[in-house]
Amino acid sequence: MEELKLDPNQTLLCQGTLRPDLIESASHLASNKADVIKTHHNDSPLIRALREQGKVIEPLKDFHKDEVRKLGLDLGLTPEVVMRHPFPGPGLAIRVICGEERYIEKDYSETQVLVKIIVEYDQMFKKNHALLNRVQNATSEDDRRLLSEISCKQHMVATLLPIRSVGVQVSIHLGGKKKKNLI
Repeated sequence: MEELKLDPNQTLLCQGTLRPDLIESASHLASNKADVIKTHHNDSPLIRALREQGKVIEPLKDFHKDEVRKLGLDLGLTPEVVMRHPFPGPGLAIRVICGEERYIEKDYSETQVLVKIIVEYDQMFKKNHALLNRVQNATSEDDRRLLSEISCKQHMVATLLPIRSVGVQVSIHLGGKKKKNLI
């Protein structure tokens, strides 16, 4: 918080904790007699201390995944979004990620620029940014058309965080072809 110049008395943490997260990590919010099944980033000792201070907002903490899916449908999300894996998950809300130390690989700066090119694709295409070809080589014509359409109508900002994080690798089978994605 010091590095970001945030006032601890004026800062709250909001995260998408689900009830199973609390059960599996043996949080007293779920049970007073549970054993830890596995740890969760959203129920660490730091998070528990912040909870005790009233500094954590967890609007989904009393819900199970099936209830969150129903809530998503009730709020108008498409079945495609609600049934994806993981759900709820990255890209659906602000993610709060805890890290003990900065983690910056040699390509961090370039990747940060690529992220900016993606969210400002239409503008970067008009400027013919030097790294634009990297994005074009990694995307289909339909992907680029969609990026252009969205980025000319919406102002978006994206930041690559300098921390280690966990992803889910899925294999998607399309017409006999196997395509891998890291989510």
